[in-house]
Amino acid sequence: MKTNVVYVDFDYNQRYPYLNDRFNLEIGDAVYVDGKLAGRVGIVTEIVTQFKASLKYYKHVIAKVDYDIHGTFEKCGMYYVSNGDSVPFEQLLLWVKGPDTDEEAEEEEFICGEGYEISLDRLDSSDNSQLSFNTYQRGKKIAYGGAVHFISVKDGVGKAIVQYYGEFRCVEFDFDIKTKTLSNAFCTCIYPKLCEDIAAVAIILKKLTDEYDALHENTFTVIEQSHFETAIAGKDISVTL
Repeated sequence: MKTNVVYVDFDYNQRYPYLNDRFNLEIGDAVYVDGKLAGRVGIVTEIVTQFKASLKYYKHVIAKVDYDIHGTFEKCGMYYVSNGDSVPFEQLLLWVKGPDTDEEAEEEEFICGEGYEISLDRLDSSDNSQLSFNTYQRGKKIAYGGAVHFISVKDGVGKAIVQYYGEFRCVEFDFDIKTKTLSNAFCTCIYPKLCEDIAAVAIILKKLTDEYDALHENTFTVIEQSHFETAIAGKDISVTL
């Protein structure tokens, strides 16, 4: 690809030029940039191929948001579900969050002990010793408030992105559709025990299996409705209502 300069529009009528030497961009593409507006998604509105740009002053386009999804999706309450197709978690993450800076990536280190296990059949029962009543109630608030943006599971290995009070958390887990069990579950939040974020993901999975009978394989994608509708705007995607 050829290097170019692209004008990117952000909210509040902010429009700035950025150097693009990494992506094949078109008008209307959603991108992330570095500099003062890092972390905010913008829309490419103009592409300039004849230019002279100072590397001292120009910031760069650092990521392109990929809204390309395939498959058949079923609407289940607040979520759309596709069985047998897993949209890569890294692709979904860029729908809501810009890439980490080098400094953020270096600072984020984790040490893990044993993961948690939750049976969906016993999720709301009193004999679920690892999940406290208060944590379960907070998990319900997160789950029913639309704060779980995505769940992506491939061959039984899953990740979910949760945004609560403005903070993004990543929940990682193994999932067995036959036994309806989450195992080896971890979260990137600061709470060291079984947290409300893991509980929220489990609550959504239970709702999708029990109320909608929507999960049939160990590979599937769950997308919150507002993100799904943004992604499919103007596209030919099969949806079952």
